[in-house]
Amino acid sequence: MHAQTLLALLPAVAMAQYGYGDNGSDDSAASATTTASAAAASSSSSASNVHIVKVGDGGLTFSPSDIKAAVGDMVEFHFYPKAHSVAQSSFDKPCEPLTNGTATGFFSGPVPVSSGEGTDVFTLEVKDNNPKWFYCATGNHCQSGMVGVINAPSSGARTLEQYSAAAKKASQNVAPASTGGGTLGPAATGTPASSSGSDGSSPSATASGTSDASGSAAASASSTTRPNAGVETRGDVRWGLLSFGMAVAGVVGGLLI
Repeated sequence: MHAQTLLALLPAVAMAQYGYGDNGSDDSAASATTTASAAAASSSSSASNVHIVKVGDGGLTFSPSDIKAAVGDMVEFHFYPKAHSVAQSSFDKPCEPLTNGTATGFFSGPVPVSSGEGTDVFTLEVKDNNPKWFYCATGNHCQSGMVGVINAPSSGARTLEQYSAAAKKASQNVAPASTGGGTLGPAATGTPASSSGSDGSSPSATASGTSDASGSAAASASSTTRPNAGVETRGDVRWGLLSFGMAVAGVVGGLLI
């Protein structure tokens, strides 16, 4: 009777001792999935857009002239011959510098270009969603329709068309006394692609940012979800010991019987 009881208990003791049914691998997989998801979310949230505006490319125009940009986005003005500028104004006075109490608008200053695209661009960061009306302060370019806006109102009478119509009636085109509100220097995006988005976004810059974010997330997921060699080895050892324990149980049982 005692021999039969001992024989029945030996396999159970072996399985309990060597961790049969351990779910550590499942916990590691769940942790890897959570870590990969967090990395992807962090990478995508840090990306921002760059909107490219061509200044004087083929005429007295800003292209595009109506830009929609989110807070944190960057707007780059790329200059073409012969000399143009970007100056901020109010809606009511389209060809005059913005003066609102102590606040002043942005101004690139004159940017001369002999041929092709200039090497320097004027870059500003969008810090709020308020409309920002701008014009070229060179010669009579403002009165000739060289005006634009960042984040025009979605409704109401204050439209780009009305702003442009008012600019054509301006008696003078006034340049701001000093530059500011942005930086003049090499472009962060390089030479813009000819197929810029309708809102001036750089497809190459946006695609690059998305690709980098996806690549980082994929790399994180790959490194996190790679199986641990120690875990695999430990599992093999456990199964080997379990088989050995059951073999011993069979031998002992045969001797006792």
